[in-house]
Amino acid sequence: MIYFYSGTPGSGKSLKVSQEIIFKLVKRQKNVIACNFQANYDYIRKNPKIVKWNKIRKKIGFKLKNENYKNIGKLYTFSLKHTKPEYFINYALKFHKVGIESQTLIVIDEAQSILSPTVVKLKCQEDRLYREKWIDFFTQHRHLGFDVILVSQFDRLIDPQIRCLFEYDYAHRKCNNYGLFGVILEALGISLFVQVQKWYGIREKMGHEFFVYKKKYAEIYNSYKKFSDLKQKNSIKKKIA
Repeated sequence: MIYFYSGTPGSGKSLKVSQEIIFKLVKRQKNVIACNFQANYDYIRKNPKIVKWNKIRKKIGFKLKNENYKNIGKLYTFSLKHTKPEYFINYALKFHKVGIESQTLIVIDEAQSILSPTVVKLKCQEDRLYREKWIDFFTQHRHLGFDVILVSQFDRLIDPQIRCLFEYDYAHRKCNNYGLFGVILEALGISLFVQVQKWYGIREKMGHEFFVYKKKYAEIYNSYKKFSDLKQKNSIKKKIA
């Protein structure tokens, strides 16, 4: 299935994606390919219960146990440069079994960076089959054993021919931004979000899910990494100059 995660910055998209990554890796023991999403695999691998008990064991001088889960899926991280349909197809041919769906989850954050109408038009000048390759992959993704989450602010930022293949639109909102209820949440120090789930084809609402900010999910990703990378590149340029 193709899930489109929409919402303005700070609406909880990345937080929800982190939950899905943990569920897929830890609970389902399936692999995840994270594209343009900096996930902390070392943190995900640790069993929080054992981590907590190890703190107690350390204080009383007992031998510490291995904090990592015994069985967990693998996490592969791709840059946008390497986020290409042919890479996913080669991965499926190498690791997937024929006839089994949902073997690997693909997450593409800021999907408009490679799938917006403008980008697709420019890419088609370099490779006239660029759009066709993506459409073919998204059409066949279930047969290849993939589930896909595309993350962007709005669906119109994605090429029209590609967004026609979306199955679900999961819109995210931060409840703290809404009136008196939001003021009360802020006063209580609670960050509450809602995910509104719609069937994309006919915009029919399927349901909704409330979730709160939790540190264990926020530890998985770094929202400010791109800014840190820009500062690092800028400092390198200054040294060279």
